[in-house]
Amino acid sequence: MTRKLAGLAFLVLVLAPDPARALIGDTPTIRRVALCPSDPVIDPKVDSIAMLGQNAEGSFVLIVRTFHRDTGMQTGSTLSVPIPQGTVPVELVFSADFDSGHVFVLDTALRIHSFGVAFDADGTPKLIGETPTIHGPFGNPAVVGAGTALAEAPGIDGPPYLAIGTAGGRLILVYGEPMNARVDRISASPIEDLAAVPQVGYFAFLAVTNGRLVGINPDGDSGTPGPQPALTFSCIPAFGWRLRDVGAPSLDPGDILHAPGPVRIAAANGAPKVAVLEIPANPAFGSLLRVRVIDPMADRISQVAVGFMEQDGIALLSAAGTGVSFDPGFSMGGGFSAADLTIAGATTQCTNNLTGPFVTAIIEVENGFTTKIDWATLALTAGASSVVPSPDATPLPGDEDGDGNPDLTVQFDRLDVQSMLLREHTLDVITTWTFTDDSRGRASARVRLVGNIQ
Repeated sequence: MTRKLAGLAFLVLVLAPDPARALIGDTPTIRRVALCPSDPVIDPKVDSIAMLGQNAEGSFVLIVRTFHRDTGMQTGSTLSVPIPQGTVPVELVFSADFDSGHVFVLDTALRIHSFGVAFDADGTPKLIGETPTIHGPFGNPAVVGAGTALAEAPGIDGPPYLAIGTAGGRLILVYGEPMNARVDRISASPIEDLAAVPQVGYFAFLAVTNGRLVGINPDGDSGTPGPQPALTFSCIPAFGWRLRDVGAPSLDPGDILHAPGPVRIAAANGAPKVAVLEIPANPAFGSLLRVRVIDPMADRISQVAVGFMEQDGIALLSAAGTGVSFDPGFSMGGGFSAADLTIAGATTQCTNNLTGPFVTAIIEVENGFTTKIDWATLALTAGASSVVPSPDATPLPGDEDGDGNPDLTVQFDRLDVQSMLLREHTLDVITTWTFTDDSRGRASARVRLVGNIQ
């Protein structure tokens, strides 16, 4: 069911920059990511990604592009839409229920910006209709807290729902046409993320707050007219896993469970690893979530975004916001596949072995742009410290992961890198460089020193 957002709205017309004038390293720091399913009009192997980026001067931009899931290479050009000055966006979703074909962006002032997006035959996204429009605000941030999270879910024999999380631990449930909103206190802590999953006879919104997962039934009944969110369960992850972000496939009404069954979701907590969490078949207050760490990462991960179906892959956003990688073969049951595609910005993997003379960084940039790196500008930085590649090892172009996107192997003197570590055995580092068109690139990684520091 597709429903148009109604209520107070005004129109802001924004022109996207000429993509032909874009620089190689023009991807800003990426704050949030959302995946959209493939568009059969283009190619079933072509997927869409939307990103909230922040430029160096602090302004924000909505970025939409398409990419081929076999290679990670971009198809068509990028749509880049500036977010109005003074607006601080915090979350975005591709709408499948409220207004299909729109990207919803939540800001801290509890407003939703709706961007209508269509795609040309070559995959180039474009704005359509009277967009973006702004809906809300759905509350007073000074009372309920600034906006922090956004999710949507289909209704059961009724309209779909939007859920807005706030820094004050409130869940704002938006439903109906014209839109109504109800505010419920979920936690004394901020709601850090929201997702929606099927449960028995209803859909549940999942709120991440204070390291745990709280399930809310939007079809609950608290004795007053209209849909009312009701607390369904509160689960604590096992093994000390503290939640910050969850990723669940988007839903349609056919996804509802008619018999008790476990539900799996992906999760991140800012560490260099990702987990699959399993919600019990009949979750009760205080239930333990099963946690399975499925792979160690080369970088800290701040967000996981899952496609519209479990087999639609998973996107991983680095905590530093320097790059997004994508695994098209990811599944909740099997974990990661062999593919690791860089679809936005740049990624790197650093290895350090005390028995050898070098720390090795393997750099991969979106769309094959690794070949445009000026080797003379490469550096590895940590805080105020910086080191350059070893003069005894020339950077080596190649394709170490075999994904068809060229990468670059760079070696730094181990003792130089060790001097940056000081007394720490684990360190977040940024590899920086300049491209041949004078734009700049960077990628983040986590270096772990094995052995004792002398």
